[in-house]
Amino acid sequence: MSISGIGSRNTYIYNSQTKRLSTKDGSKDAFVDYFNGELSEEECDFLNGFDARSKYGIKGMIETYSSSDEAQNPFNNPEKTEFEVSAEVFDAAETHFFIDGEHMVTEYDAYFFTLINQDELSKALAEKLLGKYKGTSVQEMSDREPGANEVTDAAQNTVTPEKNEEKRCRFGIPLWLENKALRQYEEWLYKPLSETKSEEAKKK
Repeated sequence: MSISGIGSRNTYIYNSQTKRLSTKDGSKDAFVDYFNGELSEEECDFLNGFDARSKYGIKGMIETYSSSDEAQNPFNNPEKTEFEVSAEVFDAAETHFFIDGEHMVTEYDAYFFTLINQDELSKALAEKLLGKYKGTSVQEMSDREPGANEVTDAAQNTVTPEKNEEKRCRFGIPLWLENKALRQYEEWLYKPLSETKSEEAKKK
């Protein structure tokens, strides 16, 4: 079993009748045991937070598509009962999930957003806004047509397309703040599940 982390993509076989996971070659695997409920998080010395996210992401994807109508349910196939399911870790905040090689779900980890320093975020957005309108009169601002010829996918980087050379941010926050939170969360996710569960128990 490969260690889950940034850039990893792990693929398993899901049986739609037994509702269980297995490896492609049938070998013993800690993640498979963890997914199937045969291994608790307290016992997972070789699995980490990325594995936990993959487990619940795969389960969520299976439950969502299994309950959808027949046309959208990939498991509604009388000719097969085994399907490849994959989890690909993009970074500490984003994971992609696949069924038989087809990208089905992109999941963002909500906990990541709690690591964004709100004071730093407010200050950065205020500085960006003040810098954008520096030297612009109140009349010019009121006459300006909202959204005219602008790229607005990043709240802190609302500029004309020609000048938008910065990396596009997924979450509408300054890139340096996003990276800071990602690094902090990444350190936590790489810890063994048994260690993080022990730390959580001590806090209670």
